Amino acid sequence: MTPHAASPDDAASPDNAASPDDAAHRAAPAPLRLTSADGQRRYRVQVHPPTVAAPAAGFPVLYLLDGAAASATLHGQPALAALPVLIVTIAHDHDAQDTKLARAFDYTPPAPDGTPRRDPRVPDWAAGGADAFLDLLDHAVRPAVARDWPVRRGHDVLAGHSYGGLCVLHALCAGRDYAGFVCASPSVWWHDGAILDEVETLARAGRRAPARVHLMVGEREAWHAQPLGSDGTPASRRGGAPTAPAAQALADRLASVSGVDAAFAVIPHGTHASMAATTVAQAVRIAAQWAASTPA
Repeated sequence: MTPHAASPDDAASPDNAASPDDAAHRAAPAPLRLTSADGQRRYRVQVHPPTVAAPAAGFPVLYLLDGAAASATLHGQPALAALPVLIVTIAHDHDAQDTKLARAFDYTPPAPDGTPRRDPRVPDWAAGGADAFLDLLDHAVRPAVARDWPVRRGHDVLAGHSYGGLCVLHALCAGRDYAGFVCASPSVWWHDGAILDEVETLARAGRRAPARVHLMVGEREAWHAQPLGSDGTPASRRGGAPTAPAAQALADRLASVSGVDAAFAVIPHGTHASMAATTVAQAVRIAAQWAASTPA
């Protein structure tokens, strides 16, 4: 195979298709199962190998939060596997209710003074564990992936939606060493916009390692003070403040930060719920495009 910078078009070409032996070699392995440092949360980490041969420089790696839902989207959109991106989903290995508690803790930033935080909408839920969760990715997940798969060093991308998008923003502001951050429908309202203070701190200091950021929201998204509507579901909520203007302002602020290359998109007809699946598909394409635009 002649070394070249892979692109989405390359991935779809017959000449770049994996041989049966290659495909067998990259069959999805057994998941990696991990436990949080405090022993309270369990994780199921699954690698989703592409169906194309690895570029000479290796695959960029996309780490997707809310891994159970992300895996379901990937299985429902098999064409995404033709893009030259190694996808890693990180799921909470709990039932639905305990997963809500776990993500409320893992995906939310700690208080600046280190005091314990609670979720503002559901005070029974502990919050503020994002640093420990990101440490788990940095010290356990990412090294295992780099050891076992042909990866392109310096091309890791982190992507998340809603609370996951909040976690991605925190990772950016905290200087985590991903090359790219895909942040969809982030919960910037959380704790009265505490993440915006982190963005301002980043803006003053600049980012030490350059990074790309893609921020996106759905056209029909709105912020609501209450998590549920009249019938007990988020979909039954009415009114709310449109999300797009505030997200555009956030993207503009990020674009002004030294070392950050930020882009913004509004997804037509997108709702907060539909953006979960949209995030997965868009993140795979964006990771492939970013890698293709960077010389190997």
